[in-house]
Amino acid sequence: MIYASGRALIWDIDAEIIHTYTSRKLFRTKAGYLGAARTVLPGDLACILFGCNFPVLLRPKENYYIYVGPCYVVGLMDGEAMAYLKAGRLQQQEFEIQ
Repeated sequence: MIYASGRALIWDIDAEIIHTYTSRKLFRTKAGYLGAARTVLPGDLACILFGCNFPVLLRPKENYYIYVGPCYVVGLMDGEAMAYLKAGRLQQQEFEIQ
């Protein structure tokens, strides 16, 4: 909602940001990347799937993985993963997702 006061508008934007990020859990990958997701457990993998426009979390279960959902990972949101893959900083891995 837009109010006449610029200060009130800024407050509304801040409230939305606070709501969005307080419903997320922060995590750090083994490689040192910082991220945020609605739900994350130890052992979850932050992955860039080929053809997907955003990182996702996968959770290992027996001999396959479960798709947990999208996540935000600092440094991997704008296509950097492909450059890192070509430079050998990241590695390609195959997953069976059920």
